[in-house]
Amino acid sequence: MIKKLTLLQVVLLILILFSVSYAEEIELKIFLDYLDCFRFMAENNHLGTEEANICKLAAESSVERCFQENSEEIILVFKLNYFKGRYSTIRGAQDNGPYYIFLEADDCFEYIGRMEGSSYQKKDSDGRMIFSTTWHVSSNESIESVYEYDGETFKHVSKALYQYSPDGLKSKIRVYDTN
Repeated sequence: MIKKLTLLQVVLLILILFSVSYAEEIELKIFLDYLDCFRFMAENNHLGTEEANICKLAAESSVERCFQENSEEIILVFKLNYFKGRYSTIRGAQDNGPYYIFLEADDCFEYIGRMEGSSYQKKDSDGRMIFSTTWHVSSNESIESVYEYDGETFKHVSKALYQYSPDGLKSKIRVYDTN
């Protein structure tokens, strides 16, 4: 028996398949300063590279410095925002969107990856830096992804769709291929 999907279910499936099925072959790039980093991120988000757009993006975004356990490496995680009215044109009403990751060196910044979600958590495991992100899908569903730093780039290692019951229990509905 074939189940008929509602329009909302079809839209959610399309969003899941196209917005979150993000797999990127990382091309390492070196930038001399924050302005160059923001120019790169503005271009990747189709904002244009005019100075006013880059400055607006930098002013409305945030960055977190993350330190790797037993290492002197500093990882910068940029959460991009570019507001028009109430919502970010990059992250939308659900706050889903990209996080750009750079390695901070003495005299430059190296782009080492990107992750997707509305929030993230960092943990260290056996000397490896691991981030888990949550992508808000609906009031009772989210996609959780795991990214691992291998010393050179961040790799997307797992992704799954979870559903939450009214009593707070979480169950895995689907596991996605990250290749």
